[in-house]
Amino acid sequence: ADAARPDGGAAAAEDKLPRVLNFSSMFVDRQLLFHVIVLDGSLFVWVGGAGLGLNDLQAAVPTPYDKLPSVASLKGETDGPGGMLAQKLSRSFGRLVFVSFNIEEAEPQLAFFVQKELSRFLKEALESPATGAGAAAEPPAA
Repeated sequence: ADAARPDGGAAAAEDKLPRVLNFSSMFVDRQLLFHVIVLDGSLFVWVGGAGLGLNDLQAAVPTPYDKLPSVASLKGETDGPGGMLAQKLSRSFGRLVFVSFNIEEAEPQLAFFVQKELSRFLKEALESPATGAGAAAEPPAA
């Protein structure tokens, strides 16, 4: 029986971690790049433009002591859009989330757009583990 196999059988092959997913979206005249690494029980999300970089890094983790996940700033602004995004994604998906938000002069509409795109993309990506590691995925249709 598959249950006796140490590798967990066919299901383990489909759920191979880490999974690396990439997509891009346009917001008005800006191209936004998204890089997601799905890890065991956590996510790493990088959002930015063509300039790349890692100028911001926030971590959020659900806690039994508060409805909102706790957020820690590892690099960058403590109260910037990265921390809020990490907290919202952590709450939505119930796991540890690392977010690197690397968009200069991000107005509130842009931050909300990024949150919606990521939430929609992650919901689909986390439900369908068949997207293999290194796969470039397209965001779901609006």
